[in-house]
Amino acid sequence: MSSVPFPDPNTNGASEPSELYTSDDQSTNDRNPNPTRSDDRVTVSKTPTQAFDAGRFDQRDVSPQFRARGFEVIRELGRGGMGVVYKARHVLTGEVVALKTLQQMTPAGLLRFKREFRIAANLSHPNLVSLRELVSDGTNWFLTMELVDGGNFLAPDGAFIPTGPAGGDADARLRDQFRQLAFGLAALHAAGILHRDVKPRNVLVTAAGRVVLVDFGLAGEVAEDGHYLSAPGQVTGTVAYMAPEQAIGGALTTAADWYAFGIVLYKALSGDLPYTGTVAEILWAKQRTDPPTHPLRRADLPPDLVSLCLDLLARDPADRPSAEDVVRRLSTPASAADGRGSRQRTELPTRGVSVVGRERHLRSLDDAFAAVRAGRTGCVRVHGPSGAGKSTLIRTFLQRLPADTAITLFGRCYEQELVPFKAFDGVVDSLTQYLVDLPEAQVAALLPRDARALARLFPVFGRAIAVAAVPRGVRDDALDQREVRRRGIAAIRDLFGRLGDRRPVVLCIDDLQWSDADSLIVLEELLRPPDPPRVLILLTYREEDAAGSPILHRVKAFQSVEPTVVVTDLQVAGLSPDEATALVTELLGETGGDRALAIVREAGGNPFYLGELAEAIHDGVTVDGPVSLDRLLWDRSRTLPDEARQALDAVAVAGRPIPPELLREVVGAAGDSHATLSLLRARHLLRVTGVDALVTTYHDRVREAVLAHLPDRRRREWHLRWARVAEAAGEVDSEFLAVHFHRAGESLVAAKYYATAAAAASSVTAFNQAVRLYQAALELGAWPTEQAAALEAARAGALANAGQGLASAEAYLRAAAKDDAHALDWQRRAAAQYLFSGHIDVGLTVLREIAATIGMSMPRAEWVTIAKLFAAKARLWWRGIRFRPRPAGDIPHRVLERIDVCWSAGTSLCVTDYLLGAYFLNRGLLFALKAAEPVRVARFLALESAHVVVIGSAGRGRAQLLRDAATEIAAQFADPYLEALLNLSRGMGDYMTGAFRAALPSLTAAEQVFQTRCTGVTWELDTARTWTMWCLLALGEMKELAARWPRLKEDADDRGDLYARVNLGTYILSSVGTAADEPDQAWDDLHAVMANWSQRRFHIQHHNALLGRLQIHLYRGEYRAAWELVRDREPSYRRSLIWRIQQPRIDHIQFRARCALAAASGQKNPEPLLRSAERDARLLLKESAAWGRALGCLVQACVRRLRSPDSDPAAFADAVQQLEAADLGLFAASARYCQGERTPGRDGQNLRDEALRWLSDQGIRNPLRMIRSHAPAGHTEHD
Repeated sequence: MSSVPFPDPNTNGASEPSELYTSDDQSTNDRNPNPTRSDDRVTVSKTPTQAFDAGRFDQRDVSPQFRARGFEVIRELGRGGMGVVYKARHVLTGEVVALKTLQQMTPAGLLRFKREFRIAANLSHPNLVSLRELVSDGTNWFLTMELVDGGNFLAPDGAFIPTGPAGGDADARLRDQFRQLAFGLAALHAAGILHRDVKPRNVLVTAAGRVVLVDFGLAGEVAEDGHYLSAPGQVTGTVAYMAPEQAIGGALTTAADWYAFGIVLYKALSGDLPYTGTVAEILWAKQRTDPPTHPLRRADLPPDLVSLCLDLLARDPADRPSAEDVVRRLSTPASAADGRGSRQRTELPTRGVSVVGRERHLRSLDDAFAAVRAGRTGCVRVHGPSGAGKSTLIRTFLQRLPADTAITLFGRCYEQELVPFKAFDGVVDSLTQYLVDLPEAQVAALLPRDARALARLFPVFGRAIAVAAVPRGVRDDALDQREVRRRGIAAIRDLFGRLGDRRPVVLCIDDLQWSDADSLIVLEELLRPPDPPRVLILLTYREEDAAGSPILHRVKAFQSVEPTVVVTDLQVAGLSPDEATALVTELLGETGGDRALAIVREAGGNPFYLGELAEAIHDGVTVDGPVSLDRLLWDRSRTLPDEARQALDAVAVAGRPIPPELLREVVGAAGDSHATLSLLRARHLLRVTGVDALVTTYHDRVREAVLAHLPDRRRREWHLRWARVAEAAGEVDSEFLAVHFHRAGESLVAAKYYATAAAAASSVTAFNQAVRLYQAALELGAWPTEQAAALEAARAGALANAGQGLASAEAYLRAAAKDDAHALDWQRRAAAQYLFSGHIDVGLTVLREIAATIGMSMPRAEWVTIAKLFAAKARLWWRGIRFRPRPAGDIPHRVLERIDVCWSAGTSLCVTDYLLGAYFLNRGLLFALKAAEPVRVARFLALESAHVVVIGSAGRGRAQLLRDAATEIAAQFADPYLEALLNLSRGMGDYMTGAFRAALPSLTAAEQVFQTRCTGVTWELDTARTWTMWCLLALGEMKELAARWPRLKEDADDRGDLYARVNLGTYILSSVGTAADEPDQAWDDLHAVMANWSQRRFHIQHHNALLGRLQIHLYRGEYRAAWELVRDREPSYRRSLIWRIQQPRIDHIQFRARCALAAASGQKNPEPLLRSAERDARLLLKESAAWGRALGCLVQACVRRLRSPDSDPAAFADAVQQLEAADLGLFAASARYCQGERTPGRDGQNLRDEALRWLSDQGIRNPLRMIRSHAPAGHTEHD
């Protein structure tokens, strides 16, 4: 016997009479509604290779292309008009396959070649040839398939060849082999496919007697009504075997294939074809006459098989037997009695999946997709118990989407998978494949600006063709890890935005209950307004896991944001009894009845239970009493051959999809053979997933059933085997190794891999994952003290980058306690994390201990702080800033540590407790000048230049002197950090002196350099962004403020950064909230964020919270409450000495004046309040800052208006002029409206309209309420 998949690769040759007939090659028009399905295993290389020489076999001609895919050609097996078939071996796995090439590159030939693969690529049945891979380099094409070591089904003379194990008579073998062919054909039909070319040459038999149906070149799909999807009048197939309706281009059903089956049976029984002659004669005879019966009248032929043969050849398709009938009638009496004749399922599997009871859910998904097509963003939470059919529902919905209407991407989370961003890992793989398949010009247009940062998060994304062509620009490898993470996540949003502009995107993430916190950040970024991408996000998760999952808790909190984001909740519960009965009846058909009712009672409405139990009933398992599905699955797995059972156990223990080559090493070659995997797939125990054909359990319940019954000892053995094989392979991620060594009981080895995995997670900015992995490494390992300290410090760094400042500080302190050599540095970092994250009191305690260690006294009382600060400034003034530079290496480490402690303390406190922060910065500058280390000197000089202007414009000269000195030093070193810090200090100084618009370019430049050319600059980036927000608030640019605020707030929330949350969640929050006409929510959020802030001293954050509360009170019309609040907090404000800083002093005075003005409105005796406002106006007018004087002018105008309603509008006109000159846009618009109220006629109306238009353009939803809060002047008209 020859070892070939078929004798002639051109399977439509003419070795049999009238074998092939096509009408104008219309086979190329066969409809494939999904020509580019995501599950096609297609490999496309952009590198051209040498074309094949069709006339000869030369290893040099074919090897380059095949070796690129890991194949080595052994020999040529056959050659025909369409192509060449080779026997090949995969060089890595050793698997031998048949490799079929396409030689004639015509559109029709290529279409048929690809269809042959795609139509049956996902089929898995012992009696169907298994297709593996379709490969193209853009010019040449080949596919690989199972190499069937067998021979022809029938002899050349048509006689049946009784192949198989010795023993038994020819009749039994004939029945067995035709029954196998029937099983294979029925499985093909169950998948919704017609073969259309069943004939002896397309059936092979192995030496073991296995029958295999091959060649799907003419196969096509069947519609839901059971008819073949083809163009009317199309005639394709082999004339001798085609059914009468097929010969005239009629509508085809599965009966056409059973007719061809009957022809093969006829030939096996008689040795002849029933119809002979020319093509026309055969076609005519099939329409007019029944097949001749005389060749079948031999006495040695079984009458029942003759009867079956003639029934199959009925001219009317409706008169032909069904698959069930064929299998039953092929069974011998003995096989029928012991059940062997129906051991395999025939017609039970249905095409596609059932949606009984899910029609309402599909309509909801259709509505969500329609909203996305209309330009909105959608998110649908699909949740329900395990086995309820969530995944089936989503797959059905996705399959119903026309391919040209949406870009569909699918991802899934796995319980034991510990990859970063696990919910999006598969999505990005799928997205990368989508991009790779596009022309390079289109890919380049779609890629986001920060594509390289995205590739840092998801290395697979580097495969996208145009990524390599993206200019590097800035040094992305020099970026701070958190900045890489931020950019990468922003790039995902950008990329989906570009894709959505091209076509709606449907993104499905299955089993979200096993996701991670890093993935949640990406999800929230995609849904964040304004202008989120045009994408429909489908999230499925188990209901039973929601309660204990913080990830799902946040997902459940997703809300619609009108008018852009629509969030829908879709519960997939169990089926009702009627729906369950309908589903079981659909599955069992006429075999339902009482057994169907028993299944419904047992399954409790769970669709997966229903399907599995229906299969058990169909296969003859008795449902008698309570039946456990887990037990049913376990029992089914125990009936498998040994190699299949071991493969199933191994995959279940692996816990996630695994490469087949790794499975081979774990269970041996037999366990990973294609026959074994095909058997497991056919029995719905395993499945293959992804472009890399990874192996996993068919359903989680299968894995759970196997693990529940697997003895602990055996499970540990599998874990250890997985760990050792993966370790030897050297290609599996460290998380996988850590988990399996851990569960095998090898804790010390596991700890080593957990540590490696943690470092890897940190390197791709998956900080939450790194935290968990470092914790596991610490808990399991027996580390030496210094190594344990280093791991604890690394965990502390991951916590800091993940935004968990409090936990980070505590971890740094634990590390410091274990390693004296690094203790001071880690204590310093701990103090900084406490302070940066807003835990001021404990941070100051640690800082005080550090100060004592380095010989510094840290003042406790405010008056002591002031005294020491002035003393330091005096020393600095007396000493000057000249120094003779020394290299850092020549300076004692202890001296540098003291300088660095001052820097950490000063930067972390300067925007919280200004006096204490300024004290540390001035002491640090003195230490740096004495040590003469130039870089540190320049840093302190740059920051001090911003601090000296807090008293007002009088400090500008000194600030410029300090900044010039820092600039001169920076020029010598070309240090990007110093360049950015100088821009930051310039922007801060401009803001403090009221030059708000002039500050923006400097702050923006600082942010840009920090982002692109610096590392480890979290505080600096936050500071640049926060001060930018304060500038926008002062300018009244509420639209831009509101656009930036959500992202900054979410970033602070994600990091758990109380300091940043308070800076953004007080005065800025109140302004954003009132502009959006949502003061109540802003009030609640402000109180919530301040509840965790230190209450020991009155910090700048307390003052900002006071201003925020006052703004909300004024906006809501709670004027008396505003006045009482500002008076109540006045003593704290005065004691804090914040009033000595010009910028917050001006803000405080103008708010106090506005509260007095508002409270005076409607009072019987408003004069005391008006006098208070008048005093504040005079204070403002005395300020050196123009913006303070402009606000004083507005307060004066409001006082005059309240005292004399008929006052001249000139006072407001003067205020408008000064406010506009100071760039206080919101106050200027409010003053203009007041001016319009006092100006009669059209001129007044124009002024009011102009003011309202300005406010509306800034996104302020209730302009009049905003005007009343900013210019309380007794508005009574035009409301």
